[in-house]
Amino acid sequence: MKSFWIINGEKVNSLHSYKLVVANFYDRSKRYKMADRVDSMVRLSFYREFWIREYGESEDADGDVGDLNHEMIAENFLLGELDLDFYNYSEDTLTLDYARHLFDDIIEDAASGESGQPNHIPEYVDRLKKLFGDNWQDRADFGEFLEFKKNFLDDDQLEKQNLIIEEGLKDPVSFVIKHYGWIRAVVSSTFATFQLRNYDDQKSKYIENLLKDNLLKEQYPEPIFYDDIDTEEYNINIETFFPRSSIRLKLDELDFMKEKLKEGRGLMEPVSYPSMKTPDMPSFYKGREGD
Repeated sequence: MKSFWIINGEKVNSLHSYKLVVANFYDRSKRYKMADRVDSMVRLSFYREFWIREYGESEDADGDVGDLNHEMIAENFLLGELDLDFYNYSEDTLTLDYARHLFDDIIEDAASGESGQPNHIPEYVDRLKKLFGDNWQDRADFGEFLEFKKNFLDDDQLEKQNLIIEEGLKDPVSFVIKHYGWIRAVVSSTFATFQLRNYDDQKSKYIENLLKDNLLKEQYPEPIFYDDIDTEEYNINIETFFPRSSIRLKLDELDFMKEKLKEGRGLMEPVSYPSMKTPDMPSFYKGREGD
């Protein structure tokens, strides 16, 4: 489920957006000093989290101000890759815990003779009945159902689903970064952090676009950053998985990202912002971990 406010006819889905609407309201009311004060507070306290997907589209992933965080979005994607046909039961984001809950509801409906079961549930129920008779419902298990579904896959599908079940659902954040090319991002008024599989020119463009969308007051006819953004002091932290590399650069050094990453190759300690969990770091790393 995704919640939001409607304020003065505008859809608002984060605390940051809400404050900007308030600032705009004061501006339209000709209370300019108050509008400037609210706008300044928003810029100084700005903090948002995102996923940048494989082809560059960005998605809000800040669980503190919205309904979905990085892990929930990654889980929903991977469960979709497993072709779980649970959408007649809910159109909400499908996390692993929620999928287990829906599975229990589906089994209840199967026991009561409801029709329209998701794909492979009837075959799974028939198998349980043959094995356990009248006690079949007590033996129904979501994990076992995922294994049962493999009987209907070809070799390529089987390899993919084995990887998701054995690795992906244990650490969905790292998995979508490594196997699907997603970029995990945090952007604030003073720093930005990006975690990605590997660097290339296209990913550099995706990162640059996200920063511009959030830090630029105007892009045309020339880029103008918000007044409180100091391009010489603004830190950008970048971590790549392949090769393992970790660098920090300033906003005005963004054009030199490729060279900086080459310089930092082999550096193992991450530079993530303290509250941003660092996925899949080496076992010897004992540093900062967040939620």
